[in-house]
Amino acid sequence: MDDFKVFGIPVLEKKYSKTKSGRDGLYELEFNKLTSKLIAEFEVNSKSELNLLKRIAAEMPELLNHYSDTSPMNMIAIQLDKFNIDGNIFNLYEYQGHKYSIGTYLKVRGTTEGNMELIITSQLVFIALAIFAHRLENDFEKALLASQMLFGCGLLMGEAYFENYIMAGASSTSEATEHKIAIKEERVKATKEKAKKLRSKFPRISKNAIAEMIFDEIGVSESTVRDYLKKIKL
Repeated sequence: MDDFKVFGIPVLEKKYSKTKSGRDGLYELEFNKLTSKLIAEFEVNSKSELNLLKRIAAEMPELLNHYSDTSPMNMIAIQLDKFNIDGNIFNLYEYQGHKYSIGTYLKVRGTTEGNMELIITSQLVFIALAIFAHRLENDFEKALLASQMLFGCGLLMGEAYFENYIMAGASSTSEATEHKIAIKEERVKATKEKAKKLRSKFPRISKNAIAEMIFDEIGVSESTVRDYLKKIKL
């Protein structure tokens, strides 16, 4: 269904990832259409991401080694292999005529195709890069905070792996709706917990800043987390 209008004002319909059977999945997509404005933003982000990767390779190459079965880079390598994506993360990846860095490519392709697993893999890339960036600056406190996001990312990846079976289990529309409501309630709860921790640590931090910091971990768009926070008293 396309976006609709209320009193002549366009209203964006929420869209979700798709299961193999074509039904709505669990993950709320960050954007509905890949516009020229979004493409330009993603290309700029790709340059920053690639520059950071090159800096990590030059200054702390050990961070990019697959030295542990549970390391972010090893998990990323497994996912790239699963989807037959070139594992040279210093490359630019082409999608629909435009080239992106690895994390942005996964995000753009995953959102456009409604593939939750690709989207969560992109989040894993971004979290890993955030950890490594803080390591480069010897800011171990921020690196630890970023690493805590891996737990939420792991939960989302588990949902992505079994999305088709989870939604197949919701055999009727009402059951599927109830399941989505339950997921939303869990995400609101997680938002509240994480927001309160950040507010206690940074008393002057704004709700918009909190949304920007945690939306990837919550598994919804930044605007959706902002909506959650409007109803939460911190």
